[in-house]
Amino acid sequence: MIRGFYGSCGSGKTHTIKVLVGLSLKANRGPFVVCDLNNEWAKRGAGLDEPIRRAGGSYRWCRVPDARTAAAALADGFGLVLVQPGAAELDLPPDAPHDLRMRPLAPLVDELGAACIAHPGPAILVLPEAHTSAREGYPLPPSLRSIVHRWRHPSVNAGLWYDTQHFADVSKDLERAARYLYLFANGSAVDLRKIRELGGTVGGPMLEAAIIEAGKRATKGQPGYHVRLGMLDRGGPYKLRRV
Repeated sequence: MIRGFYGSCGSGKTHTIKVLVGLSLKANRGPFVVCDLNNEWAKRGAGLDEPIRRAGGSYRWCRVPDARTAAAALADGFGLVLVQPGAAELDLPPDAPHDLRMRPLAPLVDELGAACIAHPGPAILVLPEAHTSAREGYPLPPSLRSIVHRWRHPSVNAGLWYDTQHFADVSKDLERAARYLYLFANGSAVDLRKIRELGGTVGGPMLEAAIIEAGKRATKGQPGYHVRLGMLDRGGPYKLRRV
């Protein structure tokens, strides 16, 4: 399953993803491979972040530095694999082509997606800042393309949960393939225009109004409110919810 999470910094989207991952693991769904570039899921020298711990469950989790060890952890039966590469592993050479500079995480994400596809069970890749690897106007990393177009690839049993602060910059292939879209508070005029387009002529203004209301609640100390859209109900009605 593909899920997309869109919202500004501080909107509560990362917290919501952690809660949903934790609940999935508690229900024995997964495993999950998280591209945890900013150490948001488990701080260095500390345990899992509170929203995941709170869900409970008996899965095992680990930190790894790269896709190769992530694949090994999946094979060993870990339910949650946090990929936390060092800065050196992400540096691009000075002569890197423009295509790669515009999506600098594409090589790592491609390897992680391939690890999820190779796993015999339905492994799910959790991808933050999706615009840094799956940018609109540029090719998707090959493994993501296989996951997104899985109906063309019956052997692909992997999933993708991605998030971004930049609605307008993420590949529309992800948006169109997503089973669910989670729209959080967003203060970008460009992104709000895209959100109105998503709702259509009739639903667009109502969807924008719901996102603005989510922003008002976030500024009052209540982040996490969002609108969840399925593939068949993107024209509304729109209900604010919070996990």
